Order: sequence, then C-alpha cells, then structure tokens
Amino acid sequence: RRRLSVGLATTIAPTVTTPFWQHVLDQLPMTELQFLPLLPGEDENEILSGKYHLCLLTDPPKPNPKLTILPLYREYLRLALAASHPLAGQAEIRQDQIADEPYLDRLHCEFRSQLVEYFMDRDIVMRPRVLSEREDWVQQLVASGAGVCSLPDRSAIVEGLVLRPLEGLDLSRQVTLVAVSGSGNPKEVRQILAMAAQYEW
Repeated sequence: RRRLSVGLATTIAPTVTTPFWQHVLDQLPMTELQFLPLLPGEDENEILSGKYHLCLLTDPPKPNPKLTILPLYREYLRLALAASHPLAGQAEIRQDQIADEPYLDRLHCEFRSQLVEYFMDRDIVMRPRVLSEREDWVQQLVASGAGVCSLPDRSAIVEGLVLRPLEGLDLSRQVTLVAVSGSGNPKEVRQILAMAAQYEW
C-alpha cells in the first residue's frame, strides 16, 4: 500500500470534497490517505519540504514551476444564521440589521481582517460573544440560535444553518489542490491530480 499525507486547511469543510476522496479510494484501492490539519503558518512550502504529498488550500499560491496548482471550486463569504432566525427568510441581510446581533468569531477565518474593515467602515461594532478555532462548535452554536457568524457558502457542516449574502460584502476564496510537479511525485499523486482536474466540482 502507498500512504499519502494530505494537508488540509482547517476552514475547508468536508462536505464538498468527501465525494471526491471517496472516488479516489474507489479508483486507487492500494492507496491510504492520511488527512492532517495544516498548522498555523503552514502553506504550499510544506509540499516543497516533503511534509505533505498534497495540500488542500483556501487560495492558490503564487505560480511556481515546482508546484502543480489546481483550482477546484470557489466559495463566497456569507452570513450564517439559524434557520429559525427572524432574518433567515430574507434574500439578503442589510448592514443595519446585524449591528445588534451576537457575533460568533471563527478564529481561523481567512477573511477576518477584511470583515473587521467592512464593519468599521460602516460604524458597526461587532463584539464577539464566542471565539473559537473549532468550526463545528461555532456552527453548532449559530444553528442553536446563539448568534451569527461569517461562513463560506459551501462550508456548512451542521443542520439548521441558513446562509445569506450580506449587503455590500463581496469576498470569496478559491479552494485549490497543490502538489509537487513533475515525475518525481508518486504515481498515485499524479493520478489524484488527474482525477481532480476531471472531477465536476
């Protein structure tokens, strides 16, 4: 068997990618996948150092002839609310409607600085009631009605969440698969890259 280590950005939910990895396991029966969370500060350099065979990143790194960089799908940042929230029935949430909402802060969110700037530009002070690196905890609290949070639109992992655009906010990320380029890679890595390029995301 060949064991491949896959580094995962911790804010990427498994919902979208799980069917793909199941497809990989079906096609490569002699391959084992070891999924590891990327540590703070880790990026595509861990691919070049040999720590990971593949990395799933939230945005493509700068072009590098030593890397194969494969964009998979785009996610747009939304406001997550409980399905029972009074605002959940709206198509879009106005800026003035969130000023008094309890905010739950996803500490690993790649958009935190842009969100702070967005709120400050509109004189909205969001004082987090909960701060956590655990995506599942924050989402479960939002679904229970404890508050609202920002969340990429394909990253919900708990039941009872509704995601809505926030007026004037246009932020997105490109989920990307990265590996070392060239024939020096294990053939299984090259096969996974080929499958990802043909997969309908």
